[in-house]
Amino acid sequence: MCFRQHYSASPICSPARAALATGRVPHRTGAITQHELHGLDRIALREVTMADMFRNSGYATGLVGKWHNGALDKRYEPNARGFQEFVGFCGGWADYYDYTLRVNESYRRSDGRYMTDVLTEEGLAFIKRHQDSPFFLQLSYTAPHSPFQAPDEVVAKYRALGLNRVTATTYAMIEIMDQGIGRILQHLDDAGISDDTIVLFTSDNGP
Repeated sequence: MCFRQHYSASPICSPARAALATGRVPHRTGAITQHELHGLDRIALREVTMADMFRNSGYATGLVGKWHNGALDKRYEPNARGFQEFVGFCGGWADYYDYTLRVNESYRRSDGRYMTDVLTEEGLAFIKRHQDSPFFLQLSYTAPHSPFQAPDEVVAKYRALGLNRVTATTYAMIEIMDQGIGRILQHLDDAGISDDTIVLFTSDNGP
């Protein structure tokens, strides 16, 4: 199926993500801006998330990457909102090389690898652990969100086309994300489960 008029529910990150997670208009969810320090990115505790629904239906549920729907209070964090497994970060953005990932209740410092590649690896690992039974994975890349960072050799391809640094870096960030998604889709094929797996790709806001 191809939905030709599929729009993000908000021009701002957290409300759009909350709408996707709950199926409700952003203001009903409690998440009205991206400002986690004020608690305005949180999905209200009264709301049921898609992860809650899948988990209650016997699916393994995992979130890899960006949450940005509740930080600084464990009641609003992914493990309390339906996700059995969480590898990522609760806030809005992170450096692509110098980052700290939450792994459920523990933390893991960056080993210097590019974060988009790490998120792909974590997504693949989740699928491999659960591919013999129903699973729900939300793989939330940060690309191409700022800061504009990508491996020099990929950026150089686009700089050679005459593009400025930010544009070239943005294209490089998208290319690496695209390769990661390709790896996910290839694994679904290789595992023989692509016909039984629904894959949705969407931006959380704006362009």
